[in-house]
Amino acid sequence: MRTALIGVLTVLVAGCAAKPPWTNSTLPKSQWAKDWSQCKRAAEFRASGFRDWDEPTPLDPFAGYERQRAAEQAKTEESLCMIGRGYVPVEKQR
Repeated sequence: MRTALIGVLTVLVAGCAAKPPWTNSTLPKSQWAKDWSQCKRAAEFRASGFRDWDEPTPLDPFAGYERQRAAEQAKTEESLCMIGRGYVPVEKQR
């Protein structure tokens, strides 16, 4: 339990140090974290309706597909929410 908590905190700190993946020229940069968090939560909630909440059995051939599809749906919903709030994706530098 303690190791898992340390791992989660490490990921959160690393994520906070990263440059925001979205930008909005009309809002302060500090606002994106709040908006992104709200969009992410709403997207995961909406996408959860797509997923079958029954515990998959080890022999369920569609369990992996359902998890992947729900994650893709959540990512799409998150992007639509951020775009709806006036954000544009930041291009990744190569």
